[in-house]
Amino acid sequence: MGTLNENWLTEKLVDKEYKKYVLLAYLQDIGKQFDKTRLYPHFEELKSHCDNLLNLQAHTNHMRRQFPSDMVSISIDKNEINYEKTVIESSVMQEIREIIQFAIPSMQAKIADGHQILEFIEAHINIEPVGITPLNTDEGYLMLCNPFRKLNFVFQYKITLYKKPEEASKYIHTKFIQSYNMTVSNTAESIKRDVIRNLKRLPNPATYFIETDLSIPLLESYLPIAKMMLVKYVSDANADMIN
Repeated sequence: MGTLNENWLTEKLVDKEYKKYVLLAYLQDIGKQFDKTRLYPHFEELKSHCDNLLNLQAHTNHMRRQFPSDMVSISIDKNEINYEKTVIESSVMQEIREIIQFAIPSMQAKIADGHQILEFIEAHINIEPVGITPLNTDEGYLMLCNPFRKLNFVFQYKITLYKKPEEASKYIHTKFIQSYNMTVSNTAESIKRDVIRNLKRLPNPATYFIETDLSIPLLESYLPIAKMMLVKYVSDANADMIN
């Protein structure tokens, strides 16, 4: 699918109708991915574009408010003083403002669609610890079981803290180890023992079994959503221990 350049708003022709065409074509492509339950990386990219426009809109509105004004009339009955800007905004800036005013609600509508899909998938994903959970749960293994419990994809994970400008957040990094066939004898517990025996990196690693009853793309939805949910699951469990 096509992507939207970070500088799509100002690159090439700054024309409202042309930019509408570019944006709507991009959103149509996003919609096709969402229809196939492929959320990532398209969902995060779309939210990033929308955040950029919101920031740009706030900045341009602030700049316009700083333009000097002259008093042009007084309305005694309404108790109002009317002002007129003495600096005329360029036609290009007017065009950009109108493009932004069209683009933000269009993007927000598609983001709302993405949130609905995300919440639906989250409601169909279950996380359970495998065996005894150690005190350190910031690293270990996650088992991602596909629908109908035929395959179990095992990943090594590590949760780290990083700081964004406005907040501290957690990031989870995963590394694929191998897949196992799920059988009566090949359970989550036996797979955990096999991983510990083969890797010999963590003697008693935190291990979580994650499953869903949905048939969804592994890389574009299942894994990224499971990772986010695992970070929240581990964080909540740690908070309960402290309290």
